[in-house]
Amino acid sequence: DHVKFGLPGSYAASTVGWGYYEFRDAYEKSGQQEHVEDILHWFNDFYMNGTYLDEDGKVIAFCYQVGEGNNDHNYWNPPELQSSDMLLDFARPAYFATSALPTTDDVSESAAALAINYYNFKDTDPDYAEKCLDYAKALFDFATENEKKVGDGADGPKSYYTSNKWEDDYCFAACWLYLITRDHRYIADSIGYVD
Repeated sequence: DHVKFGLPGSYAASTVGWGYYEFRDAYEKSGQQEHVEDILHWFNDFYMNGTYLDEDGKVIAFCYQVGEGNNDHNYWNPPELQSSDMLLDFARPAYFATSALPTTDDVSESAAALAINYYNFKDTDPDYAEKCLDYAKALFDFATENEKKVGDGADGPKSYYTSNKWEDDYCFAACWLYLITRDHRYIADSIGYVD
């Protein structure tokens, strides 16, 4: 089962990142700092590698899911045991948020995860932290500038992990970006969506 599901993945990334931000000393004392940072790098790198920017740094597409639930859930083995014949018949589609399909919930939660991890790496790897922040801002701008809606559910790619609202993810990202930048536009952009 190797689907990269957007919402549970980005929620896990933001929650683990937030926990590390709040309780870093506990991770250090228990010897888990290197392990959690490795996990956070995997998440961050996936979100940044799946974000396609134009020459002005604006998001044109964001990959929020790789794989298809029904196919993947029927194969419970490591990928290295898949034969090349099997891989040819094993659909691994990628799903993208675009201006035509904005998927505000996935984009916003991923922006939040990247923003949180700015804090987690700013002292130990400032260049990487800045890159996370740049992508978080670009994703949030994409969510702000496009129609706001939840991603495709029901029989679509998000049929396994659906969402019925985008506002919580959007406001969560806005709060982290405000805390980092102190730019009030993030609060202004989100305040009308707090319920």
